[in-house]
Amino acid sequence: MPPLRSIASGGESLEPSGSSFERLAASLSSPSTLKAAQALLARLEARVANKEVVFNVQGEREASLAAAARSMLSAFEPLLARLAEPAVPQAGRAASTEADAGGAGEGNEADDEATPMPAPLAAMLQTFDERWIVYLEQFVCWKSADAAGLEAELIRVAVELESSRLAKMAGGASPSARLRSSEDRQAIANQVEHDLRLIGDRVQKLGGTQGSARLAAALAAVRAAAGPERAAAVQEAEPQSPTKTAAGLSRSPSQSPIKKAARSRGEYSAAGAGPMDGAVLSRSSSSMSVTGPAEQAVDVAAALAHHKNLGIMWHLLYDLEWQLSTADLETLLVDALNDKDPKEEVQPIVQEADVAAVQLHVKRLAERAFWAALEERLVGSAEGDQLQAVEQVIALLADLGTQLSEVLPASAHEVEEVRLRLDPARLQEVLPASGGRMLDLPSLLALLEWAGHLVTRFGAPARDATAAAGQAAVHRQLASAGADPVALAAVAVRGLRLLATQLKLLRLDAANAHLRLLAKQLRMEGAAAYATSKFEQMLGSAQGCSPEQLGQRLPHTRAWLAAASGQLPHVEQIEAGLLRESGALAPEAQALPQMRAGLRASAAGGSSTKMEPLVAPVRARSWRGLVRLGLVQLISGEGAAMRLPTPETLCLDGARLHAAQGELQHLLVTATCLLLVRQSAGRELNGSEVHLAKRRLRAVLCDPAVRLPDIAAECAQLAGGESNAAQERGMHDSLQRMLSRGAGALKALTSGFSTALLALLLLGVDSSAAKMEAERVLRKCGGADLVAEVHKLAMELSRLVAVTEAVAAPWYEKLSSDLL
Repeated sequence: MPPLRSIASGGESLEPSGSSFERLAASLSSPSTLKAAQALLARLEARVANKEVVFNVQGEREASLAAAARSMLSAFEPLLARLAEPAVPQAGRAASTEADAGGAGEGNEADDEATPMPAPLAAMLQTFDERWIVYLEQFVCWKSADAAGLEAELIRVAVELESSRLAKMAGGASPSARLRSSEDRQAIANQVEHDLRLIGDRVQKLGGTQGSARLAAALAAVRAAAGPERAAAVQEAEPQSPTKTAAGLSRSPSQSPIKKAARSRGEYSAAGAGPMDGAVLSRSSSSMSVTGPAEQAVDVAAALAHHKNLGIMWHLLYDLEWQLSTADLETLLVDALNDKDPKEEVQPIVQEADVAAVQLHVKRLAERAFWAALEERLVGSAEGDQLQAVEQVIALLADLGTQLSEVLPASAHEVEEVRLRLDPARLQEVLPASGGRMLDLPSLLALLEWAGHLVTRFGAPARDATAAAGQAAVHRQLASAGADPVALAAVAVRGLRLLATQLKLLRLDAANAHLRLLAKQLRMEGAAAYATSKFEQMLGSAQGCSPEQLGQRLPHTRAWLAAASGQLPHVEQIEAGLLRESGALAPEAQALPQMRAGLRASAAGGSSTKMEPLVAPVRARSWRGLVRLGLVQLISGEGAAMRLPTPETLCLDGARLHAAQGELQHLLVTATCLLLVRQSAGRELNGSEVHLAKRRLRAVLCDPAVRLPDIAAECAQLAGGESNAAQERGMHDSLQRMLSRGAGALKALTSGFSTALLALLLLGVDSSAAKMEAERVLRKCGGADLVAEVHKLAMELSRLVAVTEAVAAPWYEKLSSDLL
């Protein structure tokens, strides 16, 4: 509805003069108009008075709509009363005024002073018009959020239907007779297609062309994830049309007269039926019409197998000084050097549930057990054990020889010597003794001595002292062993263990040296450009194909961006409020890594070697905005709810996405626990208590084996007092109720944390307006104690955004061209 002020012409006055205004006043004062206005007023008053019946949830959006409705009604009621007054001619009104003035006394003067003069009609119309527009904006915003949620739910149902159909169609080789029956397979295809048509019609009404594009993208991603076998099985059972009429399309396929006729004749094959005339909605109802040859979806696993070093290079995009960790191997080398048994050490209590420390301890135990078992077999009395030990030692030495020849420089003459001395055939001749039943320990020790000197000579100078200490320890143990075969076997196993660990460290050191050379090359060529060229080899060029073909090639990325675009109306309302506080949105800009481009310093001109996070704001309705909105949806569980796989462009960031998702889940559980602790304690927690509670909850939640009763017990202790079974049971029930799937509390917390993250990503993690909005949203949903943690998570996500936008910008821009 256009504003009322637009009814008058541009140069026309709003004062009650002129024939145009008289016509307007007459039309507004007509009985039909007044009757309709009174009915509208009654409905609005009923809805404002009983908003808990109108709104299925009570939130900020609903409160804003109710306030706008009250404000609009406060202007509409006086205007309606004014328009309902009978029209009085100006001459009669003047005569009446003079008569009243002649016969009036001092009392009438007092009444005139008490009765306020009515506002001009033009002013009342303008006030109502302004408040009506505000109400319409709030109503559209509220209804858009509902429509987006309903559309997302319909798409989720369609995805589940298509997944079920794909699973059943691929089950043709199953022993089940129903799956082998062509008639039943045809019935499944017809019924699912009928349901998808109904869903597609509703999605079209809710979201228009873009809604249909989102549905088609989600279905295409499901088919791509199912694999070519299932897709081929579905193609074999093309849906058949029972009739060409509209009534036939709305009728369920199970009631089809054609199907019943076929059954009555005993026919269970759909070969006689003609194919469906129109294109199937689930295969063609997309805003992108294919204009070129069909493209096959990219097999990410196979592509990564052909680009094995791309994962390592990806780490350098986040930090050009990144290196492979050698801490665990150095700990294992110390164990081998000192002959330490991890079981004899006093293990410290892990307060913060350091998973890495637990994994290292398990690795040390396994390493110790492996070499102890080998030593036991070498000195065993059973002939089978000794034969197995001989074969195992020869295999270990041959594998060490292969690794050593690979890590040595190709031009070194020692490479050929390693291949000769550690050749499996030669080892079979030199090492076995006593007819192959035992090892020639002196020959083994001499071979280990030679290999140890070679590894030390080609290793890093910083490890020379450790290598010399290891050789000295072996020499001392050998001198004390004498001719005792048991002691000699222990010396041989220790020397072999030291050699194997030193060789692993040598390989890691060589790999890190190559990484430093690659980082130097990336500084000169540009990390983003180098990664983009590698992506083109893996995913195909974004410039050499149409958007339709690119969507077929990258169906998961297309579906991911399409799902994110469905939330744009709601996000744009949040963005508008932020812009009113922070000023106009600056042009889109991106801080690329600070590095050297060619021989000249880049514009950044710094010495940092890390990919800088995005600091410039971007609009939500842009491809960059879709990427950031999609990332927030991925870690908050939206993608998992719709069963969408990871986008192809984020295939190398799977671990980072999982870590971010885990961190967000920890924050949601922590916020819930803090709310329950406050409620149970019956008071507010001070700063030190909140810090202690977060620290203890973090330790519990980081345990991979944590269960809900463990969290409830911790919350009961944090609440104070004597913890008992009844209190823990009550805390457990409250946690289960608040954290269950679909619970209102969990939805509110997830929405608040997601909105805070999105505000920080859109306006920049260092934006004061974004920080204020994030704090306000978190305070409102109950997560005010975790503002710093949310900002830290947003910083990590901004680094991921910076990398994926810098590398995959051509793909994102083309795939989202029809979604904005």
